[in-house]
Amino acid sequence: MSRSPSHKTHQLAPWARLSSFPENPGGWASIRKNQLRHLTEAEAAREAASWNLFSPTLLGSPSTDRLLPAILVPEFANALRQKVIRHTRNNALVASVGCIAFFYLFSGLFLEVASYWPSVLLMLLISLLFWSEHLNAKNDQAFLAERALYLAWVRSRLTCGYWIIPGTLLVAGIAQTASGHWFTGRNWILEDYGLIYEQVNNGEYWRLLTGPFFHSSPTHWLINSSLLLMFSVFVFALPRSELHICLFLIATTLSGLAAYITHEYLPFSLPASYDGFAGISGGVFYLQGFMLANACRNSSSYPRGLLLIFAVMTTVNLVLPLMTENNISIAAHAAGLACGLLIGAFFAPAGESNNLGREDSHV
Repeated sequence: MSRSPSHKTHQLAPWARLSSFPENPGGWASIRKNQLRHLTEAEAAREAASWNLFSPTLLGSPSTDRLLPAILVPEFANALRQKVIRHTRNNALVASVGCIAFFYLFSGLFLEVASYWPSVLLMLLISLLFWSEHLNAKNDQAFLAERALYLAWVRSRLTCGYWIIPGTLLVAGIAQTASGHWFTGRNWILEDYGLIYEQVNNGEYWRLLTGPFFHSSPTHWLINSSLLLMFSVFVFALPRSELHICLFLIATTLSGLAAYITHEYLPFSLPASYDGFAGISGGVFYLQGFMLANACRNSSSYPRGLLLIFAVMTTVNLVLPLMTENNISIAAHAAGLACGLLIGAFFAPAGESNNLGREDSHV
């Protein structure tokens, strides 16, 4: 790709500015976790061979003045692009076959007949997402460059502050495990710190903040923790990460409040028939709603294809629990998603547009 003089130059999104990447000290070099290494050409080739879109290593060659994702290094670009194309094709095939096999063999065991076809449509949507990723990678050279730059930028933005929320969730899970709550049925942690409606009625409003960090089962905790890690990296990597952490906590508290206000109409039962709410899923939906709305409003500030990923994953996460579980808080999910959509629609990330491979490319 080369700079096109026939188009007007616009401000690049922060992640697309190659000037924000480390300078190449000269020759072959790599950097990982702030550790700079000078390499031979053979060593650089081995580093490149193990590269993938989520790799934390940046490479430089005699032809680059910056340390970049290996797929942007000219000496390795073509081979790595073909590698990623093969991987996305294989992923799409596996997703398609897996969806067909799962619903053909197991849907009758886990899902009601009324839920069968909606579930098939959801799995078809996931398969189409994988095929979309493959076709974009195959037909658009800039697609992979944008994705690699964006993921590298996100990793560079994650400071110790990012781990405040996941760390708190981990501590809460360890506490519940150590107490035997999940395995013996003793619920003293939920009694003391959970969002128990009767205790909130007695004026213990702080439970609206602490309660969502506790979960009703290890599976419940694991699913929410995985989704939290997956989406929080994108939100907390944005400028003013401290603000986003605060907004996340506010949205999570509001989702618990929504469950509390509506519990007489939309009941949600904890183990041992506790009348209360557990789970940080409202916060997860806030993150999903934020990224979905923000990517819609500021599509040029995100790499191509990311909006579709957010839309599909939000749809699946919103609809699938309704078909497979009876014990979910619809109000908490809806409140978290609404908070995310509202705030995401009004939050403008730094950088007005991304024109990598379009109007103004430095690669």
